[in-house]
Amino acid sequence: MSARRKNQKPRMLGSNPCHCGRCEYNWSSKMAHPSSCPRCGSIGWDKPRVKLANGESLERFMELLKTATLGTCLIWPYAKAGQNKYGSLTVNGVKNYAHHLAWIQTFGQIPEEKHVLHHCDTPACFNPYCLFLGSEGDNRADQKSKWRTCIGEENPMAKLTEFDVLEIRRLYQKGVKGYGQEALGSQFGIHRINIRKIVRRETWKHI
Repeated sequence: MSARRKNQKPRMLGSNPCHCGRCEYNWSSKMAHPSSCPRCGSIGWDKPRVKLANGESLERFMELLKTATLGTCLIWPYAKAGQNKYGSLTVNGVKNYAHHLAWIQTFGQIPEEKHVLHHCDTPACFNPYCLFLGSEGDNRADQKSKWRTCIGEENPMAKLTEFDVLEIRRLYQKGVKGYGQEALGSQFGIHRINIRKIVRRETWKHI
C-alpha cells in the first residue's frame, strides 16, 4: 500500500452536502447525486459550486426533465439567475431560464407577450407540470397573491411597523453605546444586519 493511500482519510458516509432550493432543507447524502430532497421530495439538489462544462448544460437539462412527475417540483440544481433565483443554463452561448426552456421543450414556443409562471411558487423549479402561461397582468396578480409585491406593513411577514422603522432611523447613532446596531436589534427584536439595512435605506425604501 502506498504512503499516500495509507495516510489518506477514509471518506465518511453522508459526506456530500446538499441543499433543497424549494424547502431550504440542508442535509448530507451518501450518494454523490441524490435523487430527491428527503423532506419535501423535490427532485433535484443544489450545489452552488457545481458548474457545467461547455456542451453539458442541455444534455443534463434533458436528463432531468425526463424525470418530471405531476405534483412534485423539479429543482434546477446548478446556476441561478435574476432577483428571484430562477434556474439558469447556457445553450449555444445563450443564457436561458430553465423553466422557459422546459416549457418550450414540452409545449412549444412561448407566445409573444406571455410569461411562464409557476403554480408552485418555486422559482428554481422547471417541472412543466408546475408551469402555466399568463399575461403581464396575470404575472402581477400572481406576484401580489403570493405577497411578493407587498411592501412594508402590507407584507404579512413584516416584523416592524413604519413607526418602528422611523424610530430606528431616528435613534441610530454609530458607535454610541445603546444606540448602535446590536442594541437597536435587541430592542426591536430583529438582527443587527436588518438595522443596518434600514438605516442605509436598503430596505423600507418607501418611507
